[in-house]
Amino acid sequence: MKYILDFDGVIFNVQALKEKMAELGIGESFRCKETFEEIALKDPAFDIRALVFSDALLFLNEHAHDCEIVSSYVSISQVHTEPIDVQRAYQEAKILRSGVTEILGSHKVHVVGKSKKEMLRELKVRFDLEGVECVFIDDRKEYIEEASDLGITALLMDKSPTRKSSPFVICSFEELNASV
Repeated sequence: MKYILDFDGVIFNVQALKEKMAELGIGESFRCKETFEEIALKDPAFDIRALVFSDALLFLNEHAHDCEIVSSYVSISQVHTEPIDVQRAYQEAKILRSGVTEILGSHKVHVVGKSKKEMLRELKVRFDLEGVECVFIDDRKEYIEEASDLGITALLMDKSPTRKSSPFVICSFEELNASV
């Protein structure tokens, strides 16, 4: 089994990052690769690696050979007006600083624009050629739909305490391990 994972909201606690930025007086509209230097200047003790969900970290360490990340650099918030190249650099810097690329290798991290469909299609073709099934996990329904349209098994990661029970919704990597 191969796992295609989203980054924000699945592996990484992006909400906690936003809260940290607010605490430090760094506006959410200041999203560029320099954001992380600004955080480090204002709070040298803060380690962005701590924002990787602990269950995700365990899963990645256990299944590193079988995982790929497909992450969109386009924010769901309309607050961000940065040029596309700045948004992409921000997302790449966030992923790099999280330590995830040290586990998987940078060749297994794919940062894409608004749609994940083309990268998902490429990965599906590769995994089909290898004769391996894959599952895609994301916290946004539109990306689950993109994967499903391609014939990829897709699970919605919903960490909210009020999530609705469903065979296509999981709340943790422990639940993912139990479902596959």
